[in-house]
Amino acid sequence: MKTMLLLGLMAVVSGALIPVQAASNAALSRVINGNVPFAAMTLFVVAALATALAVAALGEGHAARGRRADHRRRVPRAAALGGCS
Repeated sequence: MKTMLLLGLMAVVSGALIPVQAASNAALSRVINGNVPFAAMTLFVVAALATALAVAALGEGHAARGRRADHRRRVPRAAALGGCS
């Protein structure tokens, strides 16, 4: 029950942040003379770098780092990359 409530809350917050993303794309595209795809890509790259830095700072990267991996719970590479279901 707790998990479903958390997932629902995350969905609502994510949906509420879509206008913020659109506004930041529009503001950045005005600054760079109307190149909307470049503005969206720039914001995506900045968000990806911020996420990577946060993961690195928190030490929450690869599941097997710092301890032995449970081989029964590991996901095959193809499945982790979105292939073979």
